[in-house]
Amino acid sequence: MDEMSTDSGMIVDRPEPHWLVLWYRFRWFLAGFGLLCFVIAVRPAMGLDYDRSITALVDQTDPDLVAYRRLQNDFGGNAAILLVYRDGDLWTDEGMQRVAAISGMVEQLDGVSSVLSPSVLGKAVRRIRPLTLFSQSSPLLDANDPIARGFDAMFVGYTHSAEHDRAAVVAILDPDRAQTAVLALKELSKSLHTKYDGIDDVTLIGEPVLIHEAFEMIIADGRKLAWLTILLLTLVLILALGSLRSILLSALVVGWSWTMTTAIMASVGMQLSLVSTILMAIVTVIAVTSTLHLVIAYLRRRRIAYSSGQSVVFAGASVGLAIAMTCLTDAAGFAALLSSQIAPVRAFGAMVAISAFMVLVGLCIFAPLVLGASQTWFSRKDQTLGMKRRGRRMASVQRRLRRFGQSLASVSIRYRAAAFTLALAAMVIAGWASTHAETETSFLRNFERDSELVVGYDRIENHFGGAGVWDVTFEVNDPVDGETLEAVLELEDELRSITVEDAKLSKVLSIADADRVLQNQPVARLLPAAQRLRMMRQALPDFHDALLSEAQDGKRRMRIMLRSEEDLPTGVKRRLINTAMRTASHSRLGNDVDVTGYYVLMANLIEKIVRDGWRSFAAAIAIVSLLIMVYTKSWRLGLVAVGVNTLPSLIVLALAGGFGEALNMGSAMIAAVSIGLSIDGSIHFLAFYNRTKRRGHSANRSATVAAGRLGVPMTIATVALIFGFGVMGTSEFVPTSTFGILVAATMALGTLINFTIMPACVVLVDRT
Repeated sequence: MDEMSTDSGMIVDRPEPHWLVLWYRFRWFLAGFGLLCFVIAVRPAMGLDYDRSITALVDQTDPDLVAYRRLQNDFGGNAAILLVYRDGDLWTDEGMQRVAAISGMVEQLDGVSSVLSPSVLGKAVRRIRPLTLFSQSSPLLDANDPIARGFDAMFVGYTHSAEHDRAAVVAILDPDRAQTAVLALKELSKSLHTKYDGIDDVTLIGEPVLIHEAFEMIIADGRKLAWLTILLLTLVLILALGSLRSILLSALVVGWSWTMTTAIMASVGMQLSLVSTILMAIVTVIAVTSTLHLVIAYLRRRRIAYSSGQSVVFAGASVGLAIAMTCLTDAAGFAALLSSQIAPVRAFGAMVAISAFMVLVGLCIFAPLVLGASQTWFSRKDQTLGMKRRGRRMASVQRRLRRFGQSLASVSIRYRAAAFTLALAAMVIAGWASTHAETETSFLRNFERDSELVVGYDRIENHFGGAGVWDVTFEVNDPVDGETLEAVLELEDELRSITVEDAKLSKVLSIADADRVLQNQPVARLLPAAQRLRMMRQALPDFHDALLSEAQDGKRRMRIMLRSEEDLPTGVKRRLINTAMRTASHSRLGNDVDVTGYYVLMANLIEKIVRDGWRSFAAAIAIVSLLIMVYTKSWRLGLVAVGVNTLPSLIVLALAGGFGEALNMGSAMIAAVSIGLSIDGSIHFLAFYNRTKRRGHSANRSATVAAGRLGVPMTIATVALIFGFGVMGTSEFVPTSTFGILVAATMALGTLINFTIMPACVVLVDRT
């Protein structure tokens, strides 16, 4: 071959593409440009924040969200937190004094608009029955007072338990300062044990608390997962390659890619969400696996006495195009999530697609400088760290891996028809099973069963009859008349009679119940319904406004508050909601009826994410297929590569469903995501296969050689992937944990399939 020299002193023993020579020659310029971009990006990257709204999880045009927003607009934001505690002396004057003091402290907190509690109910009784002003005791404790008895029965399960040993101070929040209120209530709840003797089992529940705890957990998880992933993948690089260059290059690419990605996101106004926890971990995994292939090609050339410059150019020529294609297919797999109707899923797909592309750019910028740096310095450092000894020991392991890959491919090629038939049957069965898996509906199940939050909710379920809060709202004429209130009571009775596999509504409450209590007062009974409602507004203004909206154009909206168990099985919860919808729609009040609330939103959200997941999966298949066909210049090989790589995710989802795991936010996305990640091995296989075929070898021989060449980098990359995604399994947020475990399992299965099914199918369809 011709010899070629460059200004950098590099000698290449065969002509390589001129752009690769220039790539190496301008390595300092590229690194300087990368450093400049990093400095510019740091400030905007630090401004990236989380969108903590539950409504961010739902498509803004979704009918469920439209109804939920109308509920918030009509009834004052709908943000409420229950501070619940146990007090054995609650239903005594001393207990009422304590609850009054605690209610006063809650009401003074920043972000709290008003409160409802047993002490507030006592004040309401006094307003309705002025003669109780002469009593020093709380009028709510008077069992002989029909108003007190009525309020006691009406608010059981809301402000106190049926046993009268647990109180709930309901804090109505300013929606714009809900986060501030949650933090203040958490601090207050921690101090109640020490301030008051006899108070224990203090619990905070409510939608704002769930969202706050979820985000606190995922932010902490994000930091932990990032560091654990980096440390474990560094360990993999040290053990597998014994080269400090690989660690330094990976660190540079990870840090640069992450900073550039977050800067771009912040610049265009994107925010992190519940599904964004794993962004840093995924950036690390993509960067390390891409670096692995480049470094292995570089080290292969260095071992046969080529200079650093020659080895850099050779590595770029050998695997550069394949690495570029793997980064692009990674980006395509995640970009397919842009077809989702769920805003955070779209944002997550865009984020990781950007980061995958940034990994490719980062490798182009830093690889020639790091890999081509002074061999003397790296040799001394490698020697100090004992990496050379480790590298020599790994050489024999790598030879075994190559032989193992060739053996697997050889056997599968020999029985290629059987392998193809088995793969096709597995795909059909797994595809059917995975599309029929049950979906999760309870947001509470995103947390570990023994977490403090779940334990607190369990207490509420046991003592207050259900922690799931939802509503029926409908339009009524203004002024509200007695006939309308009777129709509301009739609907409430129908709702209370609903039973779905022993599940029922534990509480049904509206302004009509309050009106019925007021009628226990002889004077109030003689007044028109509208006048009685005005009396209720004077006695309990916040409660009244939360159940009956302001009049507009002679109309109001009325609200029936519902409670049910939060932790119901998926099918039962959905049927309970649907039955309530039918009952409300067919009632005499069936005028513009909404059945809504976060309970309903979350019950339907995961099913929508799963449906979107399959849409994204189809989009990922189409995009990745097109990329592979362009890369291989063969539609047959492109279809084989994509078909083979859909199999692992389908099998893993089917197995997860078979073991009773319901699909959640994490598992719903793995099909689209994993095809972009698992296709990497197939791309490198096809690169080696086509290169060997061009040298005149048969398809059988080319596939066997390709599997052998793939043995080392793919096995190491798979180990890195398993460690990287497996770390996510330690997350306390269940969707993150599920995502990590299932993707790690998919990658392991994908590697096995790329060594067996892939060679067999390629040989079967390749007619060139």
